[in-house]
Amino acid sequence: MWFVRKSRYKAAVEAQKKAERTVAYQHQVIADSATARTKESLKTRLRLNKALHLLTPAQREEVMEDDEPPVRTLHLVAVPFC
Repeated sequence: MWFVRKSRYKAAVEAQKKAERTVAYQHQVIADSATARTKESLKTRLRLNKALHLLTPAQREEVMEDDEPPVRTLHLVAVPFC
């Protein structure tokens, strides 16, 4: 009887360890992808900065105006509840 309990306990411990490794791996993948996006974003910004220095002041101002993020609006709709 103790053997059955011991094997169940051992299986539960192994399952817990596997779950922890899986979660740790998922967090590592998420962190790596965020780092990659940050590095790519940095490279893109550096390229843009180099390109901006080649423009005239008027062209630079025009590019910077176009770079503004679009304004997002939230439309709320009232639905009567019957």
